[in-house]
Amino acid sequence: MRLTVPPRALLLLLPVAVLLVGVSAAMHLWGLATPGGVPFDGYERLLQVLDADAETTLPTWFSAGVLLVGALLLLDAARTARALGDRAWRSWAVLAAAFAYLSADEGSRLHEAGSALLDRAGVDTGLRFSWVVVALPLVVALAAAMVPFLRRLPPRTAGTLLLAGAFYVGGAVGLEVLSGAVVDATAVGSAPYVLVSSLEELCEMVGAVLLAWAVADHQDRLLGADGTAVPVARAAAPAQPAAAS
Repeated sequence: MRLTVPPRALLLLLPVAVLLVGVSAAMHLWGLATPGGVPFDGYERLLQVLDADAETTLPTWFSAGVLLVGALLLLDAARTARALGDRAWRSWAVLAAAFAYLSADEGSRLHEAGSALLDRAGVDTGLRFSWVVVALPLVVALAAAMVPFLRRLPPRTAGTLLLAGAFYVGGAVGLEVLSGAVVDATAVGSAPYVLVSSLEELCEMVGAVLLAWAVADHQDRLLGADGTAVPVARAAAPAQPAAAS
């Protein structure tokens, strides 16, 4: 049984992402603009629920949930590709594992352990968030390994996956580096930091939604109306030329 998620339904998650990040940023900026930093009773408790830049909050669980949906869709694509006799199923499976990890990391901030290990080892990366030094080579290696896989996909699927990757990596790595520089120049919680970190979280969410949409759309166009994957017939071997008499 295949995992069926309407692609159009996934696109509805984009405005939800904008709303969650926008509310979080507005709450932070409101607090910064208010003497004492507490605009109303219950503000701090509400911020603990709505903060997009913290663990175990509504935006964080939303992001982790979208990544998990993406991982499940990728796993379903791997199963389908294997049923069709397509060797690309391994690439789908690798991506599924990667996004399952990202989903777990989103809620638990596992990547921060990398920064802690580098700090304990006395490695000076020159970056506030030193885990980027570990993550970037892994991202580049994965991207390079996926080039042949992407070339075999339909242009629409490959293009959307590339766009999703650009949003996600640009936010998770690129804007993370920028936010570290902003912290060094100002402070955690400053208005510039709030804006950069909010954009970072939004890019990650948009990337996750686009990936889920790309895979769901690919599956919809690949499979028949009944959702059954039919193995592709192998091409017949070329006929041998008749021997000259």
